[in-house]
Amino acid sequence: MQFAGGVVAFRPSLNTNGIPTPMFGMGQGRVDGPDSAAQASDGYGSSLAMAPYRPSGAATITDSMLAVGAPGEDLSTTVDAGAVQVYHIKADETVVHTQWIDQNASDVEGEAEPGDFFGQRVAAVNTATNVVSTAATMRLAVGVPGEEYGAEHSESGGIALFSMLGAPGAADSWIEPGHGIPAESAPRQYTGLSLGSSPSLLYVGMPYGPAQGRAVYGFPWNVASGGAPTQTFKPGEGGLPTDVGAFGATVR
Repeated sequence: MQFAGGVVAFRPSLNTNGIPTPMFGMGQGRVDGPDSAAQASDGYGSSLAMAPYRPSGAATITDSMLAVGAPGEDLSTTVDAGAVQVYHIKADETVVHTQWIDQNASDVEGEAEPGDFFGQRVAAVNTATNVVSTAATMRLAVGVPGEEYGAEHSESGGIALFSMLGAPGAADSWIEPGHGIPAESAPRQYTGLSLGSSPSLLYVGMPYGPAQGRAVYGFPWNVASGGAPTQTFKPGEGGLPTDVGAFGATVR
């Protein structure tokens, strides 16, 4: 099916043929979850994020958690609502599907709507790599650039935050322009298209929309819904040049 998508993992070394050896491949038809069969234009693999994971009983980090975005996923008749799938990659290279996340999941803020493109970007982190991983330390951010708040604020966008462990609605929160993000909500801001991560902060780029809101904001990974950023980079401040187009379009 055209543009259904897929993911292939390779070893980080070259084999005797001078190329990386494939470890495993994944697609939507090989996991459990609602509407999990591969469909045209799902875009599975459009975004990827991996974080180191130390399971209970392990003396060190041995595993990883992988999030895969499928922003073109249709949820029943809700076209291009989007979804994210989470996998536990074990030390023996076994891959276990652990979560299907969408905005219709139980207790998750908001609801899936056509053209949300939930999962167009994802970012993940383990905020405490020196201890056994928990729901509080394994965090995932999901960009929802097509989220809108009425016709006057089409494609304003937003970002949903989850734990990579447990039920999606058990530890989720939501930020958007005017609700946590210090920028007025406006059409075509596409909030969630630019995400970056460090062990302490989620970085959100706001390159589009009104000029006064264009900036990069750093949020604690466990920020509550509507919580404020703790760090801001803005053109014309802190030694940054003033005349910068699309500032924050890419954050790493």
